[in-house]
Amino acid sequence: RTGISGTLHRVAAITNRYGAVTGYTVRIGRYLRHVATPLRDLIFTPKSSLAFFGPPGSGKSTLIRSVTAMLAEAYGPRL
Repeated sequence: RTGISGTLHRVAAITNRYGAVTGYTVRIGRYLRHVATPLRDLIFTPKSSLAFFGPPGSGKSTLIRSVTAMLAEAYGPRL
């Protein structure tokens, strides 16, 4: 497995039990900066919890990256 420097993209090789490469998995990471802005009040409410549910490809990871970026701006890079 390896990442593409400076991006959220990742490439992983699929191998068989003998170690021969039989395929590749490519993950294209998306980062949209202000996706979580409508949730700002909920995110910064003390002692609150959020859960994100949805089908694959609906944007859960993108939303969590945006939430993390907002928290890092407020509290510094060490959350």
